[in-house]
Amino acid sequence: TNWVFRYRQQGAEEWIVVPVAQTSLLLEGLSPSTVYEAQVATQCDPLDPTAIGDYSRSISFSTLCEIYSIAEKGDFIEGFEAYQGVAYNVQGVVPICWETGGTSTYAAPHVVESGTYAYVHEGNNALNFCASSSSYAYAVLPQFADSLKDLQISFWAKMENANNGTLYVGYVDSEATFHELITYTSNTTMTYYESNLSAMPDEAKSLAFVWENAGTSYY
Repeated sequence: TNWVFRYRQQGAEEWIVVPVAQTSLLLEGLSPSTVYEAQVATQCDPLDPTAIGDYSRSISFSTLCEIYSIAEKGDFIEGFEAYQGVAYNVQGVVPICWETGGTSTYAAPHVVESGTYAYVHEGNNALNFCASSSSYAYAVLPQFADSLKDLQISFWAKMENANNGTLYVGYVDSEATFHELITYTSNTTMTYYESNLSAMPDEAKSLAFVWENAGTSYY
């Protein structure tokens, strides 16, 4: 039996089609840190390339995360617009090669669309942090090849309540321990923040945000 395998980057229009005569296939030339979707169909007549059955449902797979080099690729920018946003109180997606979690009983940080407790500065989406009482939520960015102390970070943020919760920026070491370096005061208006990362140690490669809540549930 022969098959036709096709794949594409998630969201792309054109498929890449590969005839297959075995049950395994090695794909080469894929982009790192990228989500792909794939489908397969039966080749009904090996002499007629157009004689194929219905394609299967899509499956998704991701390539290995790339260590991002600002020196080679320019500024690292994430606006979250490439992802499907959901409500603040359900599990959602995170940008590829980001890691989120925490001790909160609420959903881990994820991409939200504008709505209740979802504050968006520009476009339709944002990254939401929600921490239950006396808990924290975190988001770790992809690893960087550059020295973080030579960089600066800028972002827009808004908190639900000015009296509960603190936002920290720092780094995660090789033992997955977070080290806070910058503290941001809660602000209930959409605020632009810009900070120099000169206090980062040379070994720091993974930048992280932590939202720690000292009161009830806030975002």
